Amino acid sequence: MRALSEQLSHGALAALERRLPALTRLRAPESLPLRLGMRRIYVLPTRFGLFFAVSVFAMLLTALNYDNASALILCFFAAALGHNALFATFRNLHGLRVESLRALPVFAGEPLLLRIELCEGEGRDRDALRLHRGSVEALFAVPARGRCEVELAIPTQRRGIFPLGTLRIATSAPYGLFVAWSYLHPDTALLVYPRPETDGPPLPTIGEQGEITTARRGGEEPEGLREWRRGDPMRLIAWRASARADRLLSKELAEAASAEVELRYEELSGLDHEARIARLTRWVLLAEREGRRYALRVPGSIIPPGHGPEHLDRCLSTLARLPEG
Repeated sequence: MRALSEQLSHGALAALERRLPALTRLRAPESLPLRLGMRRIYVLPTRFGLFFAVSVFAMLLTALNYDNASALILCFFAAALGHNALFATFRNLHGLRVESLRALPVFAGEPLLLRIELCEGEGRDRDALRLHRGSVEALFAVPARGRCEVELAIPTQRRGIFPLGTLRIATSAPYGLFVAWSYLHPDTALLVYPRPETDGPPLPTIGEQGEITTARRGGEEPEGLREWRRGDPMRLIAWRASARADRLLSKELAEAASAEVELRYEELSGLDHEARIARLTRWVLLAEREGRRYALRVPGSIIPPGHGPEHLDRCLSTLARLPEG
């Protein structure tokens, strides 16, 4: 009996979802691009619209009571205005296309800058539109047969796959009597990198956690200049270049830049799970900034030595997707 009741309840919810997808908010994630059609847009009166309707109804009762033809004409004119406002508000959303959604990965604690591109293909200016994601809101307008990119700065707290949730596009233009809205459920996966450790030990060498000595350092020919770092010997400071740049610069030895670093999760046994990830994130950023080739070993994944933006993104993405401890 209980199973039958649950089955009927699920069937009722499914039927309601098919008829009123935005109100039930049970839609599955959907791929872009998508068009805001008739079945996706919902309209209700605003507070001002309700006040306007009550006022018109009161005027109608008064005009009928006193048999005042001029007042009756005014009531019919106001009712026609309300009807046109309903249609105009609906048309301000109808036909809009949501083309794409993207956001670059950020570190936990930094705002995620979400960019959504919309386009208009029906030859009407779409003014006074609002995009909501929770308490975050952005105002925008889309020109006739044009495009618009909307930005939302969404706060983040935890690393990993960021649940975007439901987006809401709404408008009360042009008269403010009604509000029309539509929900979006994009299936775009967004990523938040782990927050790096703010103050920790320097980079390790291959197989030696915690040491800062450079592996295979034997060359003495300078290859270039870099920012001075604490621990650099005095003989490597480029004094003339530092004076011109008004900051300390060090000479980069030819073989020093090619030193490899291996970063191992299991050798950070004195830290908890999230602290290990934070330290590895810091070391990955340090190795990339110093121009070293680096490898990463974490539970379930081994990334061979490499360098560059793609390698950096691969390492940080791997750290971000590690299961929570």
